[in-house]
Amino acid sequence: MRLDDLAREATASLVTDTTPDTVTGLADLKRTNRRRASARAVGAGVAVAALVGGWFAITANGPTEPEPAAPVVRNGVLLLGGDKGFHKVDGVGRPLDLPVDRARYSEFSFTADGSEMVYTTNRAVIVAHDVASGAARELWDCPHPSPCFGSVSPDGQQLAVPVDEGIEVHRVDGDGVDLLDTPEHPEPFVAWSPDGGTLAFTGTAGLYTVDADGTDLRNVVTFEGPRASYVRPEWSPDGNSIAYIEDEAVAQPDTQGRPVPSEYFLRLVDRDGDSVRTLQALGSCYCIGISPPDLAWAPDGSSIAFTKVIGLRNGDNARADGVHLLDLGTGTTKMLSGGETGNLAWQPLLAAP
Repeated sequence: MRLDDLAREATASLVTDTTPDTVTGLADLKRTNRRRASARAVGAGVAVAALVGGWFAITANGPTEPEPAAPVVRNGVLLLGGDKGFHKVDGVGRPLDLPVDRARYSEFSFTADGSEMVYTTNRAVIVAHDVASGAARELWDCPHPSPCFGSVSPDGQQLAVPVDEGIEVHRVDGDGVDLLDTPEHPEPFVAWSPDGGTLAFTGTAGLYTVDADGTDLRNVVTFEGPRASYVRPEWSPDGNSIAYIEDEAVAQPDTQGRPVPSEYFLRLVDRDGDSVRTLQALGSCYCIGISPPDLAWAPDGSSIAFTKVIGLRNGDNARADGVHLLDLGTGTTKMLSGGETGNLAWQPLLAAP
């Protein structure tokens, strides 16, 4: 059979297969396309249409273009921020223009597309720093110099800030602000879910989530006993779970007022509060003059980076035990960098699918 005959036959077959049942047109089209792969190879008319680079499907309402595929997220640079500035621990990507005015002990994070770093300056201003150009845009002028933390929504349009009365959600490009009521004073760290619909935060009594419009408040985890450090929650990239580091006092405070060491644990909880799991013991310290353990999800969701500490036997404060990586698929860990502690953040890199 000649190629033009084959093409006409394939086209007629496609019309016959897809016309009677427009409700399932897309599924039928996919099956027909697979069956007629040889005809497509010679340029036959088995394709419905290719217009402006996008495939169109036959539906009851006529041709429609499918939603564009989400970009692929890869792991960029894993950064550690300590007293001596920023240090690249692991990862790939272009060299970053890193800020030099970060406030001491300030948390920092990357925006969802990895183009900006959000942190608090030593002037008590939360800024978004462009890691390619070095340009910075101010997001919020902190009313108090310390502590001052904020979390930018995945779309970059809102900034969530813990305040005494709850959580303020500011419009980055305007003057609008909403106050979300919380059952107790929220601690400094607030985390947006990857879809921008939910906020996670902690207080003295536990870990909570609340929808961005202030509804559906949930107590996800209840904390037991006193804690020496703030708990910073961080959502998994798929939004199904929350990782956090919790400390547990190893002794009761004595009458002399000396600090009591705490043991630190990396834990994971499903977003609905089910299945709290301890993933890793992170050492013990009373962490004065040294940063307590911290964590960062790999942007592709495959692993969690964390810092550890080692308590000293003579009762002095601990020393840093480096940056480690937990592979969530195998449960194995490895050291990425030794002798360092501080805050962690992992840059996402977006690529076309």
